Amino acid sequence: MLTVFKQEIEALQYRGKKAERVEYKLPRFDILYWLKKQSNTWTKIYWKNRDDSFCLGAVGFSDEVCFDELTNKGNHLGFLRERLNEKYPHQRYIGGLPFDEKATKEKDFELWQGFLKARFVLPMFELTDSSRGFYFACNLWGKTLSSFENKKSEALTILSKIEWDLEAEQHESQEKYYQRFDYPESTEWCKNVQFAINKMSKSPLKKVVLARCSKFLFEKKIPGFDILDKLRAKAGTSYFFAFQFEENAVFLGASPERLYKRQGRSLETEALAGTRARGETKEEDSSLSRDLLNSSKDMKEHNYVLDHLLKVLSPFTDSLDVYEKMGLMKLPYSQHLFSKIKGILQEKVSDDQLLQMLHPTPAVGGIPTDLAIETINQCEERQRGWYSAPVGWVSLDQVEFSVAIRSALVKNKEAYLFSGGGVLKESSSKEEWDEIENKISHFLNLFS
Repeated sequence: MLTVFKQEIEALQYRGKKAERVEYKLPRFDILYWLKKQSNTWTKIYWKNRDDSFCLGAVGFSDEVCFDELTNKGNHLGFLRERLNEKYPHQRYIGGLPFDEKATKEKDFELWQGFLKARFVLPMFELTDSSRGFYFACNLWGKTLSSFENKKSEALTILSKIEWDLEAEQHESQEKYYQRFDYPESTEWCKNVQFAINKMSKSPLKKVVLARCSKFLFEKKIPGFDILDKLRAKAGTSYFFAFQFEENAVFLGASPERLYKRQGRSLETEALAGTRARGETKEEDSSLSRDLLNSSKDMKEHNYVLDHLLKVLSPFTDSLDVYEKMGLMKLPYSQHLFSKIKGILQEKVSDDQLLQMLHPTPAVGGIPTDLAIETINQCEERQRGWYSAPVGWVSLDQVEFSVAIRSALVKNKEAYLFSGGGVLKESSSKEEWDEIENKISHFLNLFS
């Protein structure tokens, strides 16, 4: 197979500024395990949809596009599509955006190096698993004939180094931390929550989501893709993702939340807000579910998100409906109030517009958005980077983005876990702290 595949890559011709592609159908195997076997310092990316309908593992990139800021009149994601080839409808760019591209907390620039801007790549090599089958593919793009040929040479070099021996023994890594720091620590957290509550009594601020960063130190380098592999068995129904743009930094997560999915003009999004832990017994779990469904505070928090989504989307849709309003999404460690929204977009609504109007939702930002972001910047010590921001992929006629909550940045011997809680006037700082601790419990169980 590899000999034929190499010959097909060599035969690819530059035909203008459109990506070329060769692909080969294979028997199915574990894409993440294959990705873990690639020990070279290439860009590596893993993605799996929440409904298991699509999985991708990528090494190297043929094209990379970075940009600073989305605007209503911008067409950054449309610009990506201009490079995709209509002959290959399964080509896609994959990447993410920062939570707040205007953030100016300079002390975190080094921490988030590689994740400070929007960054999307066209994978050079990828394994994909979907309803159409299981494929190994090579994408090539070049702005000029010379750059195209250079990418072809790079691809042939990488192809010769890709590891295909998947029968080798797997070594179970053990990740145990020896020290933990919280930003902010509990006393400062209580002050921040009270600051936000006081601000609500003096301004139109109704809700703000305050996040916490927990830093863990380890004796050995943390293998980010091993962490993700273990999360798959613990996190339940989630989007699983990992982005490695540099050798010693992996941003990864297991997020239950979809920002939006679009196919043509069909749109799906959702409100996910209001949280309880899972019970240790069936009876306790049912009791916690009833408490969540009957909580005026959680229903208010959820409706802020739902009403906001309906308000911003209505002017841009021909139809918009709510399905399964105030249902429950149950995960292994938490359960959430959950409402689905489906609609038909008006003609010529761009994905740049959708991203700008939907991100940040009140589930990760607050209401109103500008005051919530102002409060976040006043209270949070660490820049969020890609935490709670859109991550996902863009093809010619489809888009899917998750919200990168329940996520971590792994760098060398350090891991930074991020999670947040929605603060309303009725909030308790201790309850919000405990809720965040529960939200990162699937990571904590791996580290202890």
